[in-house]
Amino acid sequence: MFSYIENRYDLEGKFFDVEQLARAKQLAEDGHFLAREDPNELFDERSCARFLEYTFAVTEFPGTDTQAVNEVFGRINAYGRQRSAQEKRQGGVFLLSLIVSVS
Repeated sequence: MFSYIENRYDLEGKFFDVEQLARAKQLAEDGHFLAREDPNELFDERSCARFLEYTFAVTEFPGTDTQAVNEVFGRINAYGRQRSAQEKRQGGVFLLSLIVSVS
């Protein structure tokens, strides 16, 4: 989500208009990423607003113990399509890095 807002990739040939989000505009102006400016490459105001208004279900897991994180990740992903061992390992590492970066 953040990478899309930071114009790191497009969606069907269009990029997020950073002018529609004050924090993104500020980060672009501070040189943290290069914002697209060509109006033909940008989604319109309404599309950007719909994107920003989307609600994500998020649960915060306060633990930073690798074993606990892997246990929770395993339980969350126990149903549905089975993940390969590599996907499970990578997902645990990703989840741990998210938890550590947020705390």
